[in-house]
Amino acid sequence: MSAAQQPHLIAQDDIDELSEGFPHSSGPRHTRALAAGIASAMILVSVAFLGHKHVMPAEGGGLGGVIVEAASAAANAGRIHWQHHPEYCVVASDEITDSGNRAVVITKCSQSDPAQNDTKKWQFPSGGVGNLRWDQDTSLCLHGGSTEGESVVLWDCGDEDESANMKFAAADGRGVGQVLLSDTSMCIGVKDEKMEEGVKLVMSACAKEGFDGDDDKHPRYYQQMFYLHNECSVNPTGDTKTITWTNWMLPKAEADRDFSCLAGNLEEVTMQNCSGGDAEKFQFPDNCNMGMIKNIEANKCLRVKPSDEGEDPWVKPAESDGSWSFNGVRVDLWDCDDAASSDYMRFIPPYAGGGGSEVYPMGGSKLKGPIRWAKYPWNCIEYSSDDSAVQLSGCPEHHPLPAAWAYWFTKVFVIPN
Repeated sequence: MSAAQQPHLIAQDDIDELSEGFPHSSGPRHTRALAAGIASAMILVSVAFLGHKHVMPAEGGGLGGVIVEAASAAANAGRIHWQHHPEYCVVASDEITDSGNRAVVITKCSQSDPAQNDTKKWQFPSGGVGNLRWDQDTSLCLHGGSTEGESVVLWDCGDEDESANMKFAAADGRGVGQVLLSDTSMCIGVKDEKMEEGVKLVMSACAKEGFDGDDDKHPRYYQQMFYLHNECSVNPTGDTKTITWTNWMLPKAEADRDFSCLAGNLEEVTMQNCSGGDAEKFQFPDNCNMGMIKNIEANKCLRVKPSDEGEDPWVKPAESDGSWSFNGVRVDLWDCDDAASSDYMRFIPPYAGGGGSEVYPMGGSKLKGPIRWAKYPWNCIEYSSDDSAVQLSGCPEHHPLPAAWAYWFTKVFVIPN
């Protein structure tokens, strides 16, 4: 794109008047490392990003955190993804624990096998507090306890003597957060924060983000954060805001950065000079940290464009030994009421509590971070200035620094709080 075609960028302070709120956030370890190393990140990094999975594999590729995926026949049912590495899902294993019950573990999320998807679905309590039932057998519930390191297992939901150990406050009913026993300060977490097949879920004291002199607390927080995708309403009935982007690779002070605006134009999504018009305004879900994002002018929602057959738009690798991915798949606008396309219109914008998000600027009134595709949350929306395209690309959490910085910078958006 020529210089004349490039969108003119305006200062972020000028954008503040165009938008309204979103919840606070603070970033995870990799995000703070990113910020701390921003000067080093100015080094040009041209490592090609390869996607994670072939079109037919049964298991998912990797990046980011935990999400609950797409609805089963039951209301409020879906997969639970580990936020820190969302390619991993919570599933009931065949292993029997010392208590005589089935252990609950993380495993790679199936991408293409409906039968495997069904075994990873859970039913969420109305309002975010209550039993988390296994969708394959709703007589079985997640069961925790007050002992540090105690395994999370499946248990008979009707056992009144253990009812307190099966009553969870799940992510405050907002779809993203910690899952804790409602009458205690004990949370479900991934044991030792291990990104491996079959690692058990265990109970541990609920942690907050940040060290505050406690070297153990911060890692434990990331063991305990999950995405519960279908827990809350995904309809775009909440605040109207702008979504802005800047070239984060430019070595500028934060106060001097210029931003352009994501905008809707009929069925297309573009990046343009910020003007304050309805084309640049988007409506988000109310009281839910994931869901549909509706453009006000077009009255349509952001969508990952499916294949011509209406299926997941896998991209074949250029190399014979490469991996299939969603890299380069366009993001467009679509009828928000098209139930058949709902999986392609659910996103996780920057939110409070991690997933690559943080308050911006430090101590400020905005959120900065990626916009993840909720169906496969290790894929993020990016703006490619080279192609003038708003498209999908793999979120690069798994890349070692400093290579990850170059990938993050195309996928980091700012949304007012």
